[in-house]
Amino acid sequence: WRELDASKNTLVHETGPRFNFSVSADDFDLRGRGPVYWLSGRGYVGYVDYSGQTQPNGPVQSVHASSHTRYLGGVLESGGGYRFSNAAHSFGVDLVGGLGIDQWHRVIGNTTAMKTTPPAGTIFVNGAVEDYRIPYVKSGVGLFHANAGWMQYVQGGIKWPFATHEEAHLFGVTLAPDPALSFYLQWQVARLDADGRRSWF
Repeated sequence: WRELDASKNTLVHETGPRFNFSVSADDFDLRGRGPVYWLSGRGYVGYVDYSGQTQPNGPVQSVHASSHTRYLGGVLESGGGYRFSNAAHSFGVDLVGGLGIDQWHRVIGNTTAMKTTPPAGTIFVNGAVEDYRIPYVKSGVGLFHANAGWMQYVQGGIKWPFATHEEAHLFGVTLAPDPALSFYLQWQVARLDADGRRSWF
């Protein structure tokens, strides 16, 4: 996670794992031509390292502070497209598009920081509680291949958040950070049963 100012300088940088759990339904194991679809829900939690600049407060200038951030969020997504297949139905190309929403609750912990301008010393830094809601659309290409009782499916493309909503509870304000295009890639491997359908993921 990074937050940038108008000059693209990094104000906040976070590093660390977030753990995901998900459920989904799709027909990516389709053999032959036809429509494809997917529906998915994913939740995630995390506890990561925070490094960033504090907000200026009157005579107190911005200083660097380190803390930890807790995350709790979820993603809902649906999409579909059309598959073009070879005559043997062992290879297919999908043209796909999707729509989703990513929402999360972010808690930045209180900490202390060193103030170097007079009078120098240690200062207390308030954390923050924020809520984000990011709806997005995505478009891409999927590749399907089935051979010897196995299937592989790879899908990749671009994702665009067409709106951004950030509620910063400490300051009582609602913000709209600039959205940015990103790339996505997913890969699925599964065993096929005697009928050519997935038997497990």
